[in-house]
Amino acid sequence: MSPQIMALGPVGAPVSAGEFGLPSEDLVVGGLPLREYTFPGRVRDARRTLVCIPGFSASGRSFARLAPLAACWDVRMVSGPLDRPYPGNPVESLTEVIAEYITRFDRPVLLGTSFGGLVAINTALRMSRVTSGLILTAAFANGTRLGTLPFMRHVIPALQLAAAPLAPITARVVGGFDIDPAGLSAIIEDTVAISAKERARRLRTIFATNLLPRLPEIEAPALVIHGLSDHLVPRARAVEMARALPHCDYHEIRRAGHLPYVTHAEEFVAVVGRFLGRVAGPVASF
Repeated sequence: MSPQIMALGPVGAPVSAGEFGLPSEDLVVGGLPLREYTFPGRVRDARRTLVCIPGFSASGRSFARLAPLAACWDVRMVSGPLDRPYPGNPVESLTEVIAEYITRFDRPVLLGTSFGGLVAINTALRMSRVTSGLILTAAFANGTRLGTLPFMRHVIPALQLAAAPLAPITARVVGGFDIDPAGLSAIIEDTVAISAKERARRLRTIFATNLLPRLPEIEAPALVIHGLSDHLVPRARAVEMARALPHCDYHEIRRAGHLPYVTHAEEFVAVVGRFLGRVAGPVASF
């Protein structure tokens, strides 16, 4: 274990039981907290590591349905604290933590969704010699185009103050019509957990971040997955991102909203599994 990474011991199980009740551990990475979720019985191989970074109001356990990948990949799902902010720019500070965290592995693949996609891109740019692949879902490289209307920069953060009472509605909109009760419950719990202040900080950062011009610098193989029913990130943003990445595959999932790894996990795992097989060599069928 890197001397900059200190384990604080196992964390109590989250509220959700069943598949979303993943074991987790609190780490201190570069002096900042990071929560790591893993799958019981996973492959433990630093040479076959998949590091998953969730969206801005989700924890690592939101990736629980990627469990089949753990049969041949050491899947680590990491997230910063939802209730207290990192210092400075949320994308940059989380990137610094993730960049330090992945040095313990041998050329891991990064998977980022939504806000976590920005972090994954930023980390891949910073750690190009350390990462071997990049997977982006429900993601975007240019957040300035998501907040082009002036009122969005002010109204949307204000609306987040009502996120807790509106969490069931918000989770349904984000997840789409195909989200099941277990997935819906897990998303609601995370939505309530993040503080209004941190939610507003992350939204403002999203609207101010544009990494699109730098995507051609990423030489590692990439995969972009987009749900055709995603009401938060337009398809055009996913397509422009895929076109800007030099070595990128693109896949669309019908009826999937902003959480395809929750609502359409079987197809999502199959697509990701094939990509990982090309990156590190096939070891199993998905």
